[in-house]
This record gives sequence, C-alpha cells and structure tokens, in this order.
Amino acid sequence: MAAPGKPISHELKTTSPPEEVIRDLVVQADGLDRLGYKIEQHTATMAVLARRYTPTIAGAVPLGIAAFFFLLGTAGPSATVETAETAGSVARLCLIAAFVLWLVVKSTDRVTFSASADDDAGGSRVSISGTATPALRDYILARRFEVPPRRGPATIATDARKKGES
Repeated sequence: MAAPGKPISHELKTTSPPEEVIRDLVVQADGLDRLGYKIEQHTATMAVLARRYTPTIAGAVPLGIAAFFFLLGTAGPSATVETAETAGSVARLCLIAAFVLWLVVKSTDRVTFSASADDDAGGSRVSISGTATPALRDYILARRFEVPPRRGPATIATDARKKGES
C-alpha cells in the first residue's frame, strides 16, 4: 500500500532543444522504474509518466472493521459462544474483503512533461505538472535539470525563477 503523490507544478528553461529533453527522459526510464513510474505515452515534445499503487485506505478500513468484530466477539464475560462465532465470521469476511480490495483497488498518479522551443534563450521551456512522489520530483529535477532538492512543506510547487529562494 502506498500514499498518493503530491501536486507538482514546475516550469524551467534549458539550453537543450525540446526533442532532446524528452528523449533523455525516455532513455533514462530504468531510473524511473525504480521509483515505480513507467512511461505511459510520449511524443517528440511531451511525455506522460504514470505510477499505479494501492491506496492505504483500501486495506486499512476492512482491517479496522475486522479488528472491531474480532474484539466484539471476545469482549467480556457476557460474550456467548453464538455471539463470538458470529463476530468471528464477520471478522473473517472483513479480512477477505481487505485482501480483495488490496488486489483490485488501484489508483494512478500521472506527471506530464512538455517541452517547447524557447525563442528568447534558444533552448527550450519545460513544464512539469501532475501528481508525483517527492522521490520522483527530486530525481527528475536534480538529475536532469540540476535543481537542488527542496526540503520543506509536502506541497510541491516551485518556479525556476525562484529557485534561489528554496
């Protein structure tokens, strides 16, 4: 089970042409695999990364309900055999439901990279947006664009013009 990513919105400029920026991102896909991301689609100037994960809530709720019914069936001297058996059956069903939800319920985080020609500097303007884990953000920005990792609030929203402030 995993936590969802955080919103990311980042714009920066590079000296590389747009096609080269996206090609380099696609070529280093092995590093993205280690972070759980796969390239969902790409063109010469755009790439979409996706990560499928099981939300924590999908397993936590049925497990909590199962624990409640287990404790209900074993609680106190007034618990009869019939009550304990019923509560035990419900607890087992909740455990089965937790397992099935863990297998079936998936969520997806997506991050879009788009690069366009920057007429002013002669390179390209790169826009990164979507929902990403902090590990992906640090990996992409530090390795590809040499932006230092940001330590601070969980919300990831920076601007290349303000990178001296972070």
